Amino acid sequence: MTRTLPAELAYRLGQAFTADNLGAAATLAFESSWNATSPLGLFVVTRVLRVLADHWDADESHDQARMTSGAVADMEARLRPPLVAYLEAIAKGDLEAGAELDMLNAIVRALFEWTARRPDPRPE
Repeated sequence: MTRTLPAELAYRLGQAFTADNLGAAATLAFESSWNATSPLGLFVVTRVLRVLADHWDADESHDQARMTSGAVADMEARLRPPLVAYLEAIAKGDLEAGAELDMLNAIVRALFEWTARRPDPRPE
């Protein structure tokens, strides 16, 4: 059975938040936004996923992806619930504009909170 694009994104975000997985999810979200009736939400999700993937980058060197397990666990705990809730809501196809805006704000707030309060992402 083939998954819908939001379902595939939700599936990917149910997996470990690794650099590769977040990057692949961001690419899928971006490509999905091009075909969406209302692309704004998926475009926001794309940007959030890219920001998260970029946190894996050690000194701007993409070949040295690393992050402490505490920072990854905190990232997953803060970001997975609002991201997956949004993807599940758009998969149903009846998301009102106001509710969508609230969900997108929750995603961006979770990103800002993780960025400001996360454990040190780099190992000593």
